[in-house]
Amino acid sequence: MRLYSTSIAASMLVCANAFISHSPALPIRKDMTQMHLSRRQAASVLVSSTGAAFLGSTISSYPANADVSDGNVLPYGIQQFSKALRMQKIWKRLGNDLRDRGAEFDKKDWDNVEKILRGLYSTAEDMKVIAKNGIPDPDRKKEAFEIIAFIQKAAQAADVPTGKKDVEGLLVIQRKGEFLINQFFDLLKDVPDEI
Repeated sequence: MRLYSTSIAASMLVCANAFISHSPALPIRKDMTQMHLSRRQAASVLVSSTGAAFLGSTISSYPANADVSDGNVLPYGIQQFSKALRMQKIWKRLGNDLRDRGAEFDKKDWDNVEKILRGLYSTAEDMKVIAKNGIPDPDRKKEAFEIIAFIQKAAQAADVPTGKKDVEGLLVIQRKGEFLINQFFDLLKDVPDEI
């Protein structure tokens, strides 16, 4: 705290000196060794230098990266769950696009499919975190890890029809992947169906 208030006082002093020496409103004679200010001028110098010092210290004290408490980042685990939900939507949208306009896909669309496949594979790693921490039942946890392994294999297998620009082959893998992703999210439910 002492270092912080010392830096503010030093900033105020520097700002006050700069303000006094460059202010056209203050009469300064070169032959004066001491300057006499009226109360109004002194108050003006003090307010402006305090404001500048506060602004300078406030701007420099904010961190470059925000943390969870600032509300800018999701906590670990929730962030992985959010990515998995987002990938579920993207994967479903890919299936719709393949069915609706797959024959019309151009190079840009096929490049996006490759990005989605890489995203699916990396999201499967996030799904491992979710399964490890979010499924307490050991049997369901084991089943979740098996599903995740199949999802990663499906993402790798989808490279072949993507490289050949085979819409029907990719659509078969997409349907299987969508089924597996939905099955994974079903395992996360811990409420019995009878309720």
